Amino acid sequence: SSLSSLFLSFFLSLLLMEGNESLLVLVLDLNPLPWGLRKVPKKAAKRDQRDEGILLPHFLDQILIFINCFLALSSKNELCIITSHPVLCELIYPNQKEEDPWVSLTQSVKEIALNHSDDAKDGESKITAALSLALCYINGKLKPKSGLASALINEEEGPGKQKKTNKVVSSKEARILVVNASPDKSVKYISFMNCVFSAQKLNVSIDCCNLARTESSFFQQSANITNGTYYLVPSKYQAALIQVLIMVFLVDKESAQHLKIPSLQKIDFRPSCFCHRQKIDVGNVCSVCLSVFCVEEKEKEPTLKTCPTCSATFGASPSSSSSSSSSSSSSS
Repeated sequence: SSLSSLFLSFFLSLLLMEGNESLLVLVLDLNPLPWGLRKVPKKAAKRDQRDEGILLPHFLDQILIFINCFLALSSKNELCIITSHPVLCELIYPNQKEEDPWVSLTQSVKEIALNHSDDAKDGESKITAALSLALCYINGKLKPKSGLASALINEEEGPGKQKKTNKVVSSKEARILVVNASPDKSVKYISFMNCVFSAQKLNVSIDCCNLARTESSFFQQSANITNGTYYLVPSKYQAALIQVLIMVFLVDKESAQHLKIPSLQKIDFRPSCFCHRQKIDVGNVCSVCLSVFCVEEKEKEPTLKTCPTCSATFGASPSSSSSSSSSSSSSS
């Protein structure tokens, strides 16, 4: 029954996306640390191994099936694959050698395993850098033929015009699908949200298939802001990952309106403070630059007297704060 529903979902997607042009940037989290922790101990081998989640070789096989399904939907579909790990993020497909996506992906995994396994001790993938690279690639692909610097600028509007648009000047729909395996790192919150708002201006949705053991508030917020899809795959169901990928993440935004896609029922909107990069429930906001700072637990007083971002003095009048920030900017 699961196989029949899988084929039914694929052919339904084929009918819905007929004639549509779609650009998919697939970001794969290949951090060796979370994938290495999925190894089942020998003593627990006789028990339910599904609790450990999907293993990397099986994961790559199912990703290949998903890639082939996406390319089979339309001859106009375009694919880009970006891998992320603690050392760097790299665009592995398309490449200058014009290799098959499977060849590029397997070579990237081998290189990570041979050269970068020892550098993954902190368990911090460069997901933010991968998103930045994905947005740069999409901006170049959606750029109008007139040679403008950005796809955000309308051909009929120049720098001297008052009206500007945030719509992408292209008939092709672009989206980013992140297959995440690592937990969130609060220190990356600011740069991550900058990428999210850039994707929103480009009208690019950020989808996330989360394979980590915990929810990702980062990708929950990104899916909510960019009108994307977020889904946490439980460990015991990750063996059937291809069903989730095809039924939830295969179709574009327009076609997804005709399907019953899982929606977020609860989103963690807590931000990370600019001072300690930790998630906070209560904090202070600079009235000049809108930077967020945490509050002391005991006295509930601001931990900072001046804003590290704009040097405005907390507790001062708005005129003095603005003058201090302007003087600091002029002196710099």
